Amino acid sequence: VWVGGIALALGGIFLVRYTIEAGLIGPGMRIILGGLLALALVGLGEFTRRREILAGFARFNTAHIPSVLTAAGTTVAYAVIYAAFALYNFLSPGLAFLLLGAVALATLAAALLHGPALAGLGLVGAFVTPALIGSTQPNYWALYLYLAVVTAAAFLLARVRLWRWLAITAAVFSLVWLILPLGAGGEMYPQIVYLLVGFALALALIASGVLFGPDMGRGRLDLLSSGVLGVYLL
Repeated sequence: VWVGGIALALGGIFLVRYTIEAGLIGPGMRIILGGLLALALVGLGEFTRRREILAGFARFNTAHIPSVLTAAGTTVAYAVIYAAFALYNFLSPGLAFLLLGAVALATLAAALLHGPALAGLGLVGAFVTPALIGSTQPNYWALYLYLAVVTAAAFLLARVRLWRWLAITAAVFSLVWLILPLGAGGEMYPQIVYLLVGFALALALIASGVLFGPDMGRGRLDLLSSGVLGVYLL
């Protein structure tokens, strides 16, 4: 089930990339087909969730078909919106931010229903999507706007469900995206903005005893808070 979900998510992402390279259809039709695929996967995930269709193997109780289908759909949705914004300029920055935020909130709501399987696959898919789609003329402002929304959704979900692993994974992916473009001639200002946004999100949602972070109790050292904040400071 996990392999099938990953294959569906990658299929949706590479659908956009392959049509770009092969020039089979126009940009508008690429976005429409990708959007329809995302809606179909999310709808199928919700349909199977309501029918309580599981994998059927007692030993593999984490192989939950509805959550994997939904995660694949949300990953494709991220890819479609990112491509429409960063590659084709179909969307203004404000509209792209609103759409990405809507997908992030929908993913957050779905993860509250489906559990950690959707959160894990959806998070990895959302962070990996820009690298898989690629671009000969990368738009770094679009990239880091997209990553800021994804990071905010991951930290918020980690705070709501108290999933420490999710916060750590999101922080690691953030660090990777802050480092990688430096070796490829990336612009510095978008990275600095994303760095500050990520640090502010971690301070507000992850750091214990600060703003909306979990309460670890007075006098106790929270290694997760220290580690995540230390990553951004580094």
